[in-house]
Amino acid sequence: MSGRALEAAQQWLLLSLALAALATIVLVAPQSYQLVRQVDGGGVGLLQKALILCYSMSVYFAFALPLTAIAAGLHAAWRRWRSGRRAPGAAALSRLPTRARWTALALGLSPLLVAAAGFVQETRGNALEMNRVASRTERDVNLVLIVIDTLRADHVGSYGYPKPTTPFLDSLADEGVRFARCHASASWTKPSVATILTSLYPSTHGATSFRRQLPQGITTLPELLREAGFATYAYVSNSNLKAIFQFDQGFDVFDDRGLRDTLYLAALRRLPLLSDGLKQVTGLQFNFRDRDDAVTANARILSWLERNRDENFFMYLHYMEPHAPYSAPERYRAMFPPGASEGAQARAGYDADIRFLDDQLAALVARFEEIGIAEKTLFMVTSDHGEAFGEHGDQGHDHTVYQEQLHVPLILRNGTAIPAGRVVESAVRTVDLAPTLLDYAGLDAPPGMEGRTLLPLAVGGEEQIARNVFIDHHSARARNRFRGLITGGRWKYIETLQSELRDPEQFGSEELYDLARDPEETINLLARRPERASALRRQCNEMARRTEAAALETDAVDRLDAATRRQLEALGYLD
Repeated sequence: MSGRALEAAQQWLLLSLALAALATIVLVAPQSYQLVRQVDGGGVGLLQKALILCYSMSVYFAFALPLTAIAAGLHAAWRRWRSGRRAPGAAALSRLPTRARWTALALGLSPLLVAAAGFVQETRGNALEMNRVASRTERDVNLVLIVIDTLRADHVGSYGYPKPTTPFLDSLADEGVRFARCHASASWTKPSVATILTSLYPSTHGATSFRRQLPQGITTLPELLREAGFATYAYVSNSNLKAIFQFDQGFDVFDDRGLRDTLYLAALRRLPLLSDGLKQVTGLQFNFRDRDDAVTANARILSWLERNRDENFFMYLHYMEPHAPYSAPERYRAMFPPGASEGAQARAGYDADIRFLDDQLAALVARFEEIGIAEKTLFMVTSDHGEAFGEHGDQGHDHTVYQEQLHVPLILRNGTAIPAGRVVESAVRTVDLAPTLLDYAGLDAPPGMEGRTLLPLAVGGEEQIARNVFIDHHSARARNRFRGLITGGRWKYIETLQSELRDPEQFGSEELYDLARDPEETINLLARRPERASALRRQCNEMARRTEAAALETDAVDRLDAATRRQLEALGYLD
């Protein structure tokens, strides 16, 4: 190649790179800038910021190199047309000096290599955390606690719902024991799950706002089981339960990595040209639900199970469906056609999410059966709270403590120790779940636990006497505060201390309902039944004094990382 041709090729190469850089700056740079803005000051370390920069550079080259090749090819074609002879194209470029070619290649690949190394660094714990954990217990049983986020009982088939939302859960109830009237103590995730894992009411354990942590001084269910020799594993998909809030206490493996808003998905989500195509190809929306999908959850859960199938273990599995935003695959949405109203559309999306999850739970339990450990496994299925669809002027949860938000399903199933087809009508509480699991494992509940084992009720060895259900609700943003009591499984007393929806000064701070005759809580009997209201008020106040007197010291997370804050915002817990 002549020196003049080589010089021309080099000039056009530089021009092509410049044009590609200009196009990339217009398309990519603003997105990278926004990405850096999001993580800046959010507790992201220097390494992660460097990885973001390298990732942005790799995206730049993903644009720049093809554009360079296109520009060089167009230039070669134009020169050939102008001169009527072959113009220096790829062959000319290939005859650049060796050092220049290797330098260009190194510069082109280095961001991609660094970004790939960063990806490995960010995700290498995924494999390490799945290593086998040895159990030491002599009791040959497994315990699987499944918490379905936001599932209200009256949308489950075995609880009377006419639509086909839960064929598998219904079969599980037929093979085990269904508790017809189980109640959560609060209507949002963090305090409710903390109560499940500690058997303490929210005012005692203190995990009562979006920043509050589960106190280290509490002895949790997984800590007791691990001390007894069980291997312990948790998969959580709700950002209120991340390890930064200390819900990992007692778990050998606490799998909350799916909740991390990695810079890779965040970057792809914010590239307009790439993300639209990727959404079509992958079916993902690149939002905070993509990593919470039950299929993804099962892949993680079963990966741990395969490594530990021969151990005795406790698994706590928290599935995000059917928490809003509803995002079931199309074939599930087609099963529940939405009505015209906004409320009907929300219910249809909710039902589709439930059915989607139901199929994934069927796949999970089927794997236990395939590997031959289902018979020695106790499956406990429940929810942390329900969901409102316009009842009492509310949408969602965390705003009231009516039955649509407190009444949750509870099913126990084991092929040998739990009778099949039994229905317990006695009112029970999620505060009873930890003592029940400890009892099944052959362990005594510590004296400080508020709940009582449900096994005698489950096997028919205890008279069905409804337990008092204490309501102790603190909202995520300190805008709603309720306490109350359900006695005899029938009479429900609510005291409103603070509410966004119901002004206690205008409508009164107290309500009384007869759930047997008025399950939808539409008729306040406070004025008609003053003696009963007075008795329930005294019992409720006594419970409140006792739980508050036992309150443990708890800390708050001073500064939420940006990913957690965005996840909480996406779930509706932050403005």
